[in-house]
Amino acid sequence: MEIQEAIAYRKTLINRAVAGQKLTKDERAWLTSNPIYNDAFGYPYLNVDILQIRPRTDYTLHIKLLSCPNETRGLPIVGIPLGDGFIQASGAIKDLDGKTFFHKKVKLLGVEADNLHRESTLLIRSALGLLSIAYEYDYKLEGSPVIVRKSSSSGDLRYAMRRIDESGSYIYQCKQPDSDNMNALTFSIALQPCDSCQV
Repeated sequence: MEIQEAIAYRKTLINRAVAGQKLTKDERAWLTSNPIYNDAFGYPYLNVDILQIRPRTDYTLHIKLLSCPNETRGLPIVGIPLGDGFIQASGAIKDLDGKTFFHKKVKLLGVEADNLHRESTLLIRSALGLLSIAYEYDYKLEGSPVIVRKSSSSGDLRYAMRRIDESGSYIYQCKQPDSDNMNALTFSIALQPCDSCQV
């Protein structure tokens, strides 16, 4: 399916679901296993990217922060959108309640990267060969002390990413929600299949 056809097909499925029509299992699977393009900006701007990898294969996933303004917080989010699989970090991870786990396997992970800790390596596996990429970004409401934190996967059209394929890695340029600036957060992802990976 061509990209423009996929964008129209996604809109059709969502409109049917909003109208109360039940989607088939295959239609629901399609929605979670294909990229989500930003409706306001269109192709090639994404809200969620889906990378195809070899099914049931261990990979090391290397994430590198390329830029993020010091006064804001942004983080890459990686996930296994459908089917069995896992993401495992080398150290401690925290859930939304702040509870700490070590070497826990999860299906969705926000990778805390900052100017002191610019790189992270994860172990991943997806039974269906699917990996989702999104980002989270904090911004201050204009004229207010309120800080808003959302993910590009929330459907908020103020969030958008642009992917650049560059010699075996993917570079994501992420939009600032309160402007059209595409340098809110820039990170790269490199995937390497491995036989006996450890992180």
